[in-house]
Amino acid sequence: GMLLNDKKVYVGRFVTRKERMETLGLPATRFTNIYVKNIGDANLSDEEFQQLFEPYGKIVICVIMKDDGGKSRGFGFVSYETHEAAIKAVDALNGSEVKTCKLYVARAQKKH
Repeated sequence: GMLLNDKKVYVGRFVTRKERMETLGLPATRFTNIYVKNIGDANLSDEEFQQLFEPYGKIVICVIMKDDGGKSRGFGFVSYETHEAAIKAVDALNGSEVKTCKLYVARAQKKH
């Protein structure tokens, strides 16, 4: 370090956010919420949707998004108690077929 305005200053190499996340043990990948789309044509009931995700771990909340008339908007969210359960569900169900619909299952991204 060196003194700048009588304060000791440390200058280090610039580290991108991605690199910081990797060195800090990847908090960015410790997700529990997953996003599911392409379920519109399957006409799944809320119960069927939940049953699809139950084998992978304890579910906190499971919801199919619906329009004002109560009709499925073709996507939903599942929130698991643990990160491990969410990863298992994504690995097992992404690209799988349910009632002729090829599911897209991935980590839910936060809207900024």
